[in-house]
Amino acid sequence: QEAALLLGAGISYEITDTAASVAAAVEANSTALTAATTITVSSAATVAQAQVIESATNTGANSYDISDTAANVAAAVEENSTVLTGTTTITVSSAATVQEAALLLGAGISYEITDTAANLTVSMNSDVVNGATNITADGDVTVAQAGIINAATNSGGKSYSITDNAANFTVAG
Repeated sequence: QEAALLLGAGISYEITDTAASVAAAVEANSTALTAATTITVSSAATVAQAQVIESATNTGANSYDISDTAANVAAAVEENSTVLTGTTTITVSSAATVQEAALLLGAGISYEITDTAANLTVSMNSDVVNGATNITADGDVTVAQAGIINAATNSGGKSYSITDNAANFTVAG
């Protein structure tokens, strides 16, 4: 409302509001929003909301943070989406699979990783696993796989459940 009054008076202005409100205004094709110089989002936007915000035709820059699932952020990285370059902070709100984590690592985005022991322990995935904060093996892990996961140089913790035959426990012990 206030922006509409400023627009009518020919006054230059900036808009600050929540991600949901700004995205809704852009989708509604708000002339008050598109006439703003800069748009600042006061709450974290999802990737989808950021894409809508970036489609605004305002004359200045847009400022926002992103908080979304690993799948959505990784998809934005894979698409080379401009929404990631317009953000100050990117928070991944769920654990990534090895495939998603590879994209996040390449973009310099912090992540936790949850995947099968088979995917976590393949040697070609070691950089991705080492780049994670926390590692969680989904499903059972053999003694040999547990050794590989324990050798990871990630910055956080490691979580897994070992299921193997007694002979492998004896050899490892």
